[in-house]
Amino acid sequence: MAETLNSGRNSGGSGCKIKGSWSPNEDATLIKMVEQHGPRNWSLISSCIPGRSGKSCRLRWCNQLSPDVEHRPFTREEDDVIVRAHAIHGNKWSTISRLLHGRTDNAIKNHWNSTLRRRGVAKNGSPGLNGSNGPNGSNGPNGSNGPNGYLFEPLCILLVI
Repeated sequence: MAETLNSGRNSGGSGCKIKGSWSPNEDATLIKMVEQHGPRNWSLISSCIPGRSGKSCRLRWCNQLSPDVEHRPFTREEDDVIVRAHAIHGNKWSTISRLLHGRTDNAIKNHWNSTLRRRGVAKNGSPGLNGSNGPNGSNGPNGSNGPNGYLFEPLCILLVI
């Protein structure tokens, strides 16, 4: 449920900010405005959605509504890329997101913190990268190459900035 707060700043022309979930009407307006003006000039776009700031509109578009954003579950291959890239780049989610088309830095960070880190993949470095310690000379259970059957191979990443 959305919460309306009084604000000294002018948000959407109303002087009030809305915190909380976006309504389907707000989503439809945001999509229509981005179609008209493109995914830029968020202050102009937010002026058509009372109570929503330009930053809020940009985040909603970039993380949820953009057609470029993937909403399917992460695959094992994507998990492997995240784990290997995290071993190299640490918590630089924006850098890691460049390796996975259609995945936002926010989605990767949330997936890491809610799933991969809790599986134990992040404990004491990344298993599978630092030698073997499991049965049959492997890192995972029952002779698999990594925890839960994941394959961990060295990753070479070249980023051109």
